[in-house]
Amino acid sequence: MVRYTIMKRLTKILASIFFIITVVTIYLAFDFAITNALSTKQHSTDKYKTESPLSLMKIKNTNETLKHNSDNQPSHNIIKPDRPVRSLKAKQRLVKPAQFHKKSMGVILALIFSFFFSCVQGVSTAAPNYYCNTVEFTLSSSDHSASKPTLNCSLQKCNVSSNENTCLSSTTPCFDYRTFNNISYCAPGILCSILEPCNNVTYNCASNTSVCVINSCCSSQAVCLPPASLDFCRSGWFNTGKMNDPRFYHTLSVLLNGKILASGGLQSDYSFSMTTELYDSSIGTWSNTGSMNFLRYYHTASVLANGKVLVAGGYHNIYLNSSELYDPSTGTWTYTGSMNFGRHGHTASVLTNGQVLVTGGAGGGYRSSTELYDPSTGIWTNTGNMNFARYYHTASTLADGKVLIAGGIGTAAYSLNSSELYDPSTGTWTNTGSMNYARQLHTASILANGKVLIAGGIGTNGYSLNSTELYDPSTGTWTISDSMNNLRHLHAASILTNGKVLVTGGSGSTYLNSSELYDPTTGTWTYTGSMNFARYSHTASILADGKVLIAGGVGSTILNSVELYDSSTGTWTNTGSMNYARELHTASVLANGKVLAAGNYINRTELFDSSTGIWTDTGIMNYARRFHTASVLTNGSVLVSGGTGISDVSVDSAELYDPSTGNWINATSMNSIRHLHAASVLVNGTALVTGGYLFLVPSNTELY
Repeated sequence: MVRYTIMKRLTKILASIFFIITVVTIYLAFDFAITNALSTKQHSTDKYKTESPLSLMKIKNTNETLKHNSDNQPSHNIIKPDRPVRSLKAKQRLVKPAQFHKKSMGVILALIFSFFFSCVQGVSTAAPNYYCNTVEFTLSSSDHSASKPTLNCSLQKCNVSSNENTCLSSTTPCFDYRTFNNISYCAPGILCSILEPCNNVTYNCASNTSVCVINSCCSSQAVCLPPASLDFCRSGWFNTGKMNDPRFYHTLSVLLNGKILASGGLQSDYSFSMTTELYDSSIGTWSNTGSMNFLRYYHTASVLANGKVLVAGGYHNIYLNSSELYDPSTGTWTYTGSMNFGRHGHTASVLTNGQVLVTGGAGGGYRSSTELYDPSTGIWTNTGNMNFARYYHTASTLADGKVLIAGGIGTAAYSLNSSELYDPSTGTWTNTGSMNYARQLHTASILANGKVLIAGGIGTNGYSLNSTELYDPSTGTWTISDSMNNLRHLHAASILTNGKVLVTGGSGSTYLNSSELYDPTTGTWTYTGSMNFARYSHTASILADGKVLIAGGVGSTILNSVELYDSSTGTWTNTGSMNYARELHTASVLANGKVLAAGNYINRTELFDSSTGIWTDTGIMNYARRFHTASVLTNGSVLVSGGTGISDVSVDSAELYDPSTGNWINATSMNSIRHLHAASVLVNGTALVTGGYLFLVPSNTELY
């Protein structure tokens, strides 16, 4: 949460000071007028004649200066004039000037103290620029912080660069804290009058802890944010709207207007959902947008060319054949006809002509049927059966718009070798030859020449394969392409910048250390050297120079070894070991080309420098964790969030790595404990965290 207290406090203190000064000024003016009048009247009285009031006035003029000391209190030096005495009796009744000054200043100081005290006490205040009604502000001994919000709140965002001052209140104009997180927020206008000017080119401030801020309120003059106010604009976690229903196994669809539609899913192991919600990233909220007509999960959701969303199939006690259509313009769901067969585990592909092709799946048995949805009529049409029932198959959309189905699991729970081609222009399926080997858990890579490379997998006998095959769309034939040197499944296949395909590691009869390279120009696999250690659960990072860095993982034990693959020479090179063995860790490629390794139940982190091939300790995280996420932010820092700690308990903590200092700083904790979650860096520089697991399914999503 953005901390707002210091601005609130300064604003109220200044208002209090101005009020007191006004009262004192009015009092002095009135007193001066009375003094002049009385002095003139008594001038002819010899017994009690006094000097002119002007000669008795002793005023020390001061320039009021707001000094930002530790107490944020200004200093006021005001000496009031002596008062002439009208008569002896009156003189006896009047208090001596020194006594009057003492009592008056005591009253004033009491007023100042009372106002100041009210400023720092916990108060509840309306916050029009927050996504909630009220938030309680408190003052701690070491920090000014907003704590215990009555609701999940976040500061209103705005846009300085496009001159869109969308702030809800004119007293809180748009401020651009671009030196922090490239996001603008609505902030009190008082900033303009209390901040130190700074150079808007070098961003230098007198204090090393101050930050130069460009804002739309202070015209072209950049200003420094005081150290005491850093909490106001420090990056943190924002609740970006809590979904109204927790859910998993649901679908998320990005609409043409940029909003995100969440539909269906499970709310618990036995509770299904038909609700749908809409996320608006511009304001960070989820809103109900009408319920589907059927409870479902394991369904498909396809965004059509007209912007509507088609949901089809899924499961709820039975395999569903129903489908429905969401219209973003009205926020309503409309029943749009049923498929001819209930199914889940199927595929749904939006074709180039705008229609939706559904193939295979399971529904009381494995399905061979395929169906076509026409958005112009809202009708499902059988478009022929595949020759083999299959589910969890692969579907590749070719350059000509046709869809290639290959392999998968068939009715006897055996791997399939069949492949079929769907032509949207004719609406027909064509056998396009069988692969030479039945397989599942294989990889399918679309090459630059348009051909499809199938590699490895598990065959009908349950054993790994080393065979590879090439599908040529121009001839519709499969050709055995040289076999890999090792049997493998659950391997990784990467298309390199030179067009070749690199396969590394995986599992065969044992864990593998081998790597192989496929050259599309020759159709051959080349043994490209073995890694020094067989491994899985390792990280693979593509460096700026095109090399591939393999680090850690599990082989015969948890590994700290690191190896570098040079695609220009096709060789592996030991490049020094990490200082700590790791698995289930993260490896982040930084803007400076270095790689940051973090995690695996240790809080030590290290940095790889490709220019020296050396790993260097670079600071200690505050929490040891794995199953966490690591996001490289647009400002170059790395955000690590969530995961499980040493005791395998999920955490909500987050921390930030600064490459310029090599230090980890505690970031604000997430609002939900989670691991196995997802984190994405958005185009506006923020990191979006969704999902995860901890006994209960979290319904909230968060934005950092």
